[in-house]
Formats: sequence, structure tokens, C-alpha cells
Amino acid sequence: MTDECAPDSQNCRSLLTLLALPPHAWVTPAEAAAIIGLSKDALAARRSRGEWPQASKLGPRLIRYRLSEVLRLDPTASPNSGQNNSSRAA
Repeated sequence: MTDECAPDSQNCRSLLTLLALPPHAWVTPAEAAAIIGLSKDALAARRSRGEWPQASKLGPRLIRYRLSEVLRLDPTASPNSGQNNSSRAA
């Protein structure tokens, strides 16, 4: 079973479904990466450096992100860098 969020994947919720969840909902790393527009590997690299978005370890191998944290603007992105996700959150 893959942990990638491809458009035809049965392993991930659709983007519209994810954005309809309450802010306190947990999302998988693949889902968080899809929302932000990063690859899962890029998100993992950010997590290992302690960068945004903040991840939570819910078990020995269970990483999840709060939807509200994923939708929050990247505090390190400059306004013209294309890294913030303000257009995705609307």
C-alpha cells in the first residue's frame, strides 16, 4: 500500500473532502503534502528540520498534521516566493 496522494488513489481523501474537515482534524503526511503542494519527501525534510508545518507523532511510526497547521501560512515564505498557500486555503 502506497502513502502517496495521487488523484486516482484510494488511500487519500480528496482535496475538497480534506478542506471540509474541521480545523482540529488530523491529516496524513501524504494528504498534508497534497494540500501544501509539496512532495511527501520535501514535507518529510521540512519535518526533520523542525520547520512548518508542525507534525505530531501519535505513535512509534504514526505522523500526523493538524489541518489548521497545514492551512496556516508558511511563516518562512516571502510574499512573492510562491511557497505560501494562501490561495489554496480559500
